Amino acid sequence: MGLCASRRGTLTCPPRRFPAATSSAPYSLRLASNPFILILNGPTVGVDVGSKNELHEMIKRLAGEGMGLLVISDDIPELLQTCNRILLLRHGRIVEEIMPSQTDANELAAKLVEG
Repeated sequence: MGLCASRRGTLTCPPRRFPAATSSAPYSLRLASNPFILILNGPTVGVDVGSKNELHEMIKRLAGEGMGLLVISDDIPELLQTCNRILLLRHGRIVEEIMPSQTDANELAAKLVEG
């Protein structure tokens, strides 16, 4: 999982290993500061279904508390479940903004292969 936090122009990334905590997830997310934005690259790659659901709930909770989150994922159901908008990029440019509440997995998959 790629995880970096930015606050007022300073980018910090914790070590690759996350210490165990009371969470049932194989790792826990601990933030040393209160960042404005959190970038999550493939946040649930390689985790079991229960842990994946727990991480999705954590992402929603952090967003609900006002933290900005950028989720980078090729997992279409994950994007639809955790994001309030999806930006489709081609050749490094945003070509479409998609509202998860107005699409489904099949429609989003079709947009990904259009070109």
